[in-house]
Amino acid sequence: RLVTMSAAAAGKAGPAEGGGDGGEADAAEAYRVVHPRKFLAKFLEEEVRPDGRGLHGFRRTTVALGEIGTADGSALVRIGETAVVAGIKAELANPPIERPDAGWLVPNVTIPRMCSPNIKSGPPCQEAQTLSAYLASVLGDAVDTTQLCLAKGKLSWVLHLTVVVLNEDGNLTDACTLAAVAALRDLRLPELTPIDEAEEALPSVVALAAVPLVLAGAPMAASFAHCGGHMLADPTSFEETLAGQTITLVRQGADGGLAAVLQPSPSAGRTVGSAVVSTAPAGVDSDTMKMLYAQASRRAIELVAMLDKADAARKR
Repeated sequence: RLVTMSAAAAGKAGPAEGGGDGGEADAAEAYRVVHPRKFLAKFLEEEVRPDGRGLHGFRRTTVALGEIGTADGSALVRIGETAVVAGIKAELANPPIERPDAGWLVPNVTIPRMCSPNIKSGPPCQEAQTLSAYLASVLGDAVDTTQLCLAKGKLSWVLHLTVVVLNEDGNLTDACTLAAVAALRDLRLPELTPIDEAEEALPSVVALAAVPLVLAGAPMAASFAHCGGHMLADPTSFEETLAGQTITLVRQGADGGLAAVLQPSPSAGRTVGSAVVSTAPAGVDSDTMKMLYAQASRRAIELVAMLDKADAARKR
């Protein structure tokens, strides 16, 4: 019966085994809608999840670079049924007043209504705003913006990093992080003529898509949801709605250390709140955190290898 319920949860309800008319699958789907907590609990009792994964399993993940022909850098990421595309457009502008020797990195996350029935029309939702602030924070340590300055106090690059959610089925934090880093890896800026800081003339383009961005790190996120006394890796949207709390661990690449531990604040939506480095979140014991650290480390190694492979394929 768990197999039938799993098929219903995955949206694959059809004729039941043995030539039935699909009544069991329909009943399982109705049970999931009416009694979602009991539905999930039946799976967790067997240490399996509705989509067939184990408690600590991550969904199939793919990364493709250069998916937007009009962007200076882009990437498409899929984690299970969650799909996110990121694109970067570079423009020239004045450097920040407080940092005349630097440029700008401006991330923005868009979650359109069409990607999920849970998203309502209107201004940007809280989750999109929170994810935008989160990306600005974690990418700030990965990108040295001084390399974006062309003439101190006069001219610099502005990188508009736009992340659009195409389909939302949970764990947007991990998907948006990976898509943003992948787009930055794919970025190629135009080569410009040298600038005389004493003159007002703008530079001219020598070659298009010639200068890659040097990244100081590659933040990789691994998120976990606390459901029914278990920590579930890479939660789906269904699991997130039933989670008591969600925790995200961000590591700086495959070999880097822990960059942040993130936990939703009551007003920050269900994805990400403020960053807290070092101590374990409230309600999570040290043994559980050690297990999550280990899983996050393995996940970071896996994602960096995947990104390297996608980068190599893009350069062919």
